[in-house]
Amino acid sequence: MNDSWPRFILMSSASEEKPLSKLSPFAVQKGFQAIAGTLKSTKKLRDGSFLVECSRRTQAENLLKTVHFVDRPVHVSVHKTLNSSRGVIRCRDLSDMSETEIRDELQTQGVVEVHRVTVKKEGKVIPTNTLFLTFNRPDMPKELRVGYLKVKVDLFIPNPLRCFNCNKFGHTSQRCKTAAKCQRCGKDKHEEQCEGPQICSNCSGPHAASAKDCPVWKKEKEIQRIRVEKRISFPEARQLVEATSPSTGFTSNLSFADVLNKKRSVKSVVCQTDLTWVSSDTPVQTVRSVSLVSGGPGSVSIGTQASSGKSGPVSTDARALRESALQADKSSGSPGAGPSTSPKHQTLTPGAGS
Repeated sequence: MNDSWPRFILMSSASEEKPLSKLSPFAVQKGFQAIAGTLKSTKKLRDGSFLVECSRRTQAENLLKTVHFVDRPVHVSVHKTLNSSRGVIRCRDLSDMSETEIRDELQTQGVVEVHRVTVKKEGKVIPTNTLFLTFNRPDMPKELRVGYLKVKVDLFIPNPLRCFNCNKFGHTSQRCKTAAKCQRCGKDKHEEQCEGPQICSNCSGPHAASAKDCPVWKKEKEIQRIRVEKRISFPEARQLVEATSPSTGFTSNLSFADVLNKKRSVKSVVCQTDLTWVSSDTPVQTVRSVSLVSGGPGSVSIGTQASSGKSGPVSTDARALRESALQADKSSGSPGAGPSTSPKHQTLTPGAGS
């Protein structure tokens, strides 16, 4: 059954003097509630317009009829890309059918466009059994009924957009404003055929800028995957990828176990100092020392000292530390429990005088 209606709607102000971004969140919520009821989601975009996701057809119809929102004129339109989805099917039984015939047979299942993948071999263009399908709804089906067959539908993830002028990703040559670069050697573009060594202009690696093993290309591909799977904008997908795997200029070969075996440092809330756990494969002994710093009660710090033997955890209890310090004072014969007589601090090791 073809249940096609726009889920994602854009609303922007029709007056520069009255932008929607100046409305309070309460006014925006009440405005949408009055027009369409409770929406599935509402998001303010960078340009001040609003992107809303509808949960019912009537909500989309009411929003598309809107010309005034709260106290200002607005433009309402269907989002160009979020209301459709693209998938990939592979079926050898469709090899003798044209793209138009396949589209007409599958249109009741939401297919509005079909594109057959072709390959070039020995100068000849050869059609394949792989088809790109465009659906008129954002929730792409997991399978299609192709006559008596059930065919799995895979998510289509586009390749990164690379400029053929400067070789950078994210724009086309028509919008490029930088100098042209050779996609092979990375230097200024030259008319003659390039015979120099391959140097990527994006990562400086020993390959052409078009190589799919380039780390920059792989990162851009991951951004495309996140964007398609999570149905978010390109800047949001880039921010998410860079937050989980920030660019450091090199590729780390450390495994997850290697990272865990390295020293881990955390901040103690009680003592406001760094506590370090040494990896278990290092033969060390942790000696706890207490420093009473002049300046009032509670100014306690702890540290570790490594020697041969076993390792042990560091206590973080402030009361236990102070009691250990007082016991050390009594054992060493120092009077009272006051601060150290040293102008800065005195380091006391528990049990040193026993």
